[in-house]
Amino acid sequence: MMDHQTNQRLRDKIREMEAESAFLIKEIDYITSDLIKMDSLYIEEQMKLRRQENSFRFFQLLHQEISSSKSEKDIYEITVISLIRNLGFDSAIIYKKQDDIYHPVAFDGYASDDMAGKLSDPFFATSVEQDGTLLVNGEVREPCPENFINDFQVKYFIATAFTLSLRSAVPHILFVGNRTEETVRRPRLTKSDAENLQTLCKQVAVSIENITLCQDLEIKVRERTHELRQEISERKRAQAALSQANSQLNTLLEAIPDIIYFKNACGRNLVINKAFEKFVGMERETIIGKTDAEIIPPKMAAHCQASDNKVISSRKPVRLEETFKRESGEQIYFETIKIPIFDETASLIGLVGVSRDITERKKMAEELLKARQLESIGILAGGIAHDFNNMLTVIMGNISMAEIEIPPDNRARLFLKRAEKASAQSRQLTKKLITFSRGGEPVKKSCNIRGLLKRAANLALTGSATRCQFSIPDDLPPVQIEESQISQAIRNVLINAREAMTDGGSVSIIGRTIHIAGENPNNLKEGHYIVISITDQGQGIPRSQLGKIFDPYFSTKEMGSRKGMGLGLSIAHSVISKHNGMITAESGTGVGTIFRIYLPAEPRQAQPQKCGADAISRAVSRRKILLMDDEEMVRDIAGQMLTYLGYEAEFAGEGGEAIEKYRAARASGTPFDAIIMDLNIADGMDGETAIRSLLAVDPDVVGIVSSGYSTAPVMNHYRDYGFKGKIAKPYRLRELKAVLVSVLEESESEKAQCGAE
Repeated sequence: MMDHQTNQRLRDKIREMEAESAFLIKEIDYITSDLIKMDSLYIEEQMKLRRQENSFRFFQLLHQEISSSKSEKDIYEITVISLIRNLGFDSAIIYKKQDDIYHPVAFDGYASDDMAGKLSDPFFATSVEQDGTLLVNGEVREPCPENFINDFQVKYFIATAFTLSLRSAVPHILFVGNRTEETVRRPRLTKSDAENLQTLCKQVAVSIENITLCQDLEIKVRERTHELRQEISERKRAQAALSQANSQLNTLLEAIPDIIYFKNACGRNLVINKAFEKFVGMERETIIGKTDAEIIPPKMAAHCQASDNKVISSRKPVRLEETFKRESGEQIYFETIKIPIFDETASLIGLVGVSRDITERKKMAEELLKARQLESIGILAGGIAHDFNNMLTVIMGNISMAEIEIPPDNRARLFLKRAEKASAQSRQLTKKLITFSRGGEPVKKSCNIRGLLKRAANLALTGSATRCQFSIPDDLPPVQIEESQISQAIRNVLINAREAMTDGGSVSIIGRTIHIAGENPNNLKEGHYIVISITDQGQGIPRSQLGKIFDPYFSTKEMGSRKGMGLGLSIAHSVISKHNGMITAESGTGVGTIFRIYLPAEPRQAQPQKCGADAISRAVSRRKILLMDDEEMVRDIAGQMLTYLGYEAEFAGEGGEAIEKYRAARASGTPFDAIIMDLNIADGMDGETAIRSLLAVDPDVVGIVSSGYSTAPVMNHYRDYGFKGKIAKPYRLRELKAVLVSVLEESESEKAQCGAE
């Protein structure tokens, strides 16, 4: 019984021990498992800590190296070398974006610097800019091209972007890579590697920016030090320069011809210049400290005080025109500006004034106004002359036709002769109007100057105490001039001589011929000239003013309504210059004046044709003439004259109509033999424009230009514009016949010569 119980207890004890043993084994296994896991985590943590420690040590060493660098280039090169030396990469490149292209600024791991050109603008730049980092572990994928391994000699690489934000954002890319898996420390590159490189990029960026800041700071320190040295030097020179500036200012104030003055708020003169002294006629010491009322006449002083008060009350500059009278009664004009002066507290302490004498300018403006009025009258005169000549053409044409119709013994012919003479005198009047009007070259013709000089002298000196003596040889050659213009120029010179001799005297006019060859003081063309010398016995012209006497508005006489405008000699100079001549003057105070007028002489005496009513005959064969004129009455009388002369006449009111009729006549096989064209058309194409179009239609067109007034040189140089002849309005029957016969004979001669050739 005992044994059985004992055995039972032993078995229970054994089971209890087995259970306890199983629990202990299980507990040991659990503890062992935790210990193994803990060891593994510990080892992994230790490895991570070691990697971080290595990375930290790398960044620490790199930081020390780049921190000691002195330039951006050094930092780039140290970084790529350290990546290969310390982190086990085969190649490393830093790119910098310049002109929208990434260029390698430092690289290592490549055999030659020749690779720099091949590495520029890499294929991965766009992806890195967009994503920030690109990680490639051997596989070929976008955006990597298939040959990127050959191009970059790597299979595993990381490319990450960073920016230097100082001054301007400059994009960069850091590229590191390995050729094969065997050369990689870890079999594959990880995001942790990319993060480490991003950290490195930030460190590089900060280092470069620190260098930039240090360099900027050093530059600023050097600049500021230089500025301080300069400032010290300037301060040393300032005191010496101040006295020199005051001296220069005083010199400037004294040299300025305008009146300059400084007044305090009470109106007392504190600073004045020499022009002020001269104006008031007092010494400076007498003027300083006094008001205007104490130094100038009361009326003038009150005027000045009123403008001073306006400046002080408004605290603004005032510009005004002042008028004063001298004791002699002469009126003088000043343009004055007065400006308030303030201290540093903006309190008004006085004013500065500048007064400029504009008396001469005012007189010049008045004369200019007169000249403009004359110009307006001249334009009006030209227009009147043009219209008047059209009317005279009708009158004289009708007189010519009437003379033909009336028998020679009829008393009415006497009245027609008188009317024709009056019309001829009216034609001279229109020529004077055209001469008076502006513009245009002179319409020249051959003239014997002897008679013109006597007529001009008679007109200029009649009614004065001045006598005229002539010495003009009979064989003086003729000249090509417009009589009315040259006559006006001669009269202007003689009027100048008459006014120079207020008590009367004698003027001599001498004519002679000279030959000018080669260069000469007057720059005249080579050839024969007649010289007209006009000598007076006046007071003469000072030599200092002799070069100005032909300038507009210049006069040695007193200006004003009593003495003219200073335009006479200027007009004479202009007229003679247009005739390819020259006018000169010799004079001196108290010795009189000699004017010499040079005009080109004709090589031989022109023989004018004589013609009269009995010389008028009809055309031998009937010719077609086209007449273009915008005045119906002119077309009517000219048509009657053409019909009487035996021509078949057709008419056009303006150039466009004339061209159409000319073309139609050529097309029908009955062309016009000549066309007379008015130069001035009120509404439509003028003759100068129309002749160009006709020359394109028919290069042999026989054009005759006609005008009563023109601002263009066509009438004098008609051949240069394509015309064969000219006829000035007003014209008579014999003049119309003469020009038609001349141009038609010339045309026939040219055609015959071309046929013979």
